[in-house]
Amino acid sequence: MPATLQALAGLDRPTEFAVELLVIDNASTDATAAVAERTLAALKPFFSYQVLYEVRPGKSRALELGFAKARYRYVCIVDDDNLLAPSYLNLAWEIMEADPAIGVLGGAGEPLCEVMPPAWFPQFAIDYAAAPQAPCSGDVTQTNRFLYGAGMVLRKPAWDKMVSQGFVSLVTEVRGSKPSGEDNEMCYALIFDGYKIWYDARLRFRHVISAQRLTWQFLCKTYRANATSHVELRPWVHFLEVGAQQPSRVPPLMWLRNGIYMLRYMFAFLGRALRRGELGKEGSADSIRVFYYWQSFKACMQKELQRDRSFYQVQKFIACLHHPLSNKSK
Repeated sequence: MPATLQALAGLDRPTEFAVELLVIDNASTDATAAVAERTLAALKPFFSYQVLYEVRPGKSRALELGFAKARYRYVCIVDDDNLLAPSYLNLAWEIMEADPAIGVLGGAGEPLCEVMPPAWFPQFAIDYAAAPQAPCSGDVTQTNRFLYGAGMVLRKPAWDKMVSQGFVSLVTEVRGSKPSGEDNEMCYALIFDGYKIWYDARLRFRHVISAQRLTWQFLCKTYRANATSHVELRPWVHFLEVGAQQPSRVPPLMWLRNGIYMLRYMFAFLGRALRRGELGKEGSADSIRVFYYWQSFKACMQKELQRDRSFYQVQKFIACLHHPLSNKSK
């Protein structure tokens, strides 16, 4: 964290807007608050700052508190291992001001590894938020549909509207694994209200990656968490595919249908991994995707057995978003 705070203190000082820093101590066990207070007092940054406490674990909970307390029009999400380039905030402000239709803006992370990364790292760098998010800068609403959370800039009035219309995260707490996918979900929700998801490669930051995270075991653990959140987010993706403006009825056995979809992908990657003799081998993209889709299939089946109603929850939110009075009348 000290390096992250030092990078923030070294940002180019803006002349057209004010900046505040909110440090969220999210049920930490590493003295986050004390370290932040001590470091910021020594740095004497040009911006005001607060250290806030969120007793509930999970990044989604920290983001909820941050958005509730933020005072300005734009919010930039900076993880404790992100080092923003000096021009980041000024450039982000210019981009967001130039187009009010942009709801979410993201940049390009670059890896800053504590040790020499393994040979397989480049093909998985995007999973570490340490690679370009698109071939070129521009609107990625219809292609990517989301950006990674590191360095993400959101239009706060747009997000406040999501909350006022009853937005409830589907990935606040994922049992058995570290929650993930909150960045995807925020992008999906804003797309439903007509906002653009925008990528600009000029926005640069370095992502500090520890030696512990540069192991195949850690990457597999990440894919397990991502598989779970991938399933949690399927209702959002479904309605994006069928049309955000007129959400159709929810077909029966949706989780079973999605499970079959995951199984087909698993067998496709399994066949290729077997043909190449890579099944179970470290560094094999096909092998890790077999694992990923198998985990996704199991999560879908569990939801089908539980009669999970997340599809209906998202459907109701979209209806309230497009017809606010219907939300108030119920």
